[in-house]
Amino acid sequence: MRISNKLKIGASGLVGGTIAALADVVQKQEASAVTKIETVIETHLLEGGSIPQYTVVLFLALLAVALVFIFEARTKIKAFLIGASILSLIMTFVPYESARSLIGRSNASVFRPAVFFAQAEKPELPRVDIHLETKNARPISEVIVSLRSFKTGGIIARSKFTEADFSFYQEPGYYVLKIEVPGYQIAEIFLTIVPEVETESRVIELKPTWIPLAIQRLLK
Repeated sequence: MRISNKLKIGASGLVGGTIAALADVVQKQEASAVTKIETVIETHLLEGGSIPQYTVVLFLALLAVALVFIFEARTKIKAFLIGASILSLIMTFVPYESARSLIGRSNASVFRPAVFFAQAEKPELPRVDIHLETKNARPISEVIVSLRSFKTGGIIARSKFTEADFSFYQEPGYYVLKIEVPGYQIAEIFLTIVPEVETESRVIELKPTWIPLAIQRLLK
């Protein structure tokens, strides 16, 4: 195979892998395979370190090129299809366990495990009250809340709410709270929960943006 043809074959695989990864992020967002791979890398390989999500997309695209030559694709169409199948192949080797829901209470909470209310009444867990404010005063109908360990960076819990005011209960410690609302910039705050304080109240101001959440996650 001539070098020029190899370059075309490789480029086709690169395009296929890139499109597959980006489509996965945009369509599935927090449930995407790219996000799961990112979590696994941060937790098991980097031991709590963090990486931008776009590096995972780049890694998958380059891996797609490698697969094209491993499977000896002879045409650009076949190379594209092999590249586009990168996620299906790699997810068979990626161990993943979804984060638990936040232990909390909100009239509009979407995720409610069977033990939700029993856990929420535990008196030994401090309560965190969150109030979201928007500069343009638009109502909030969807909030994705992720709680990370400040020390390791690993995701401890994640839940979805449908209002600007919500509460959850969490053990004392140091955390990073990430707030994702469509139409606004992703907000992250440092959260300290101490056993001496029964309730921690925080007000978070959200800034409007035209950039979709999926693209914001790629750039962070």
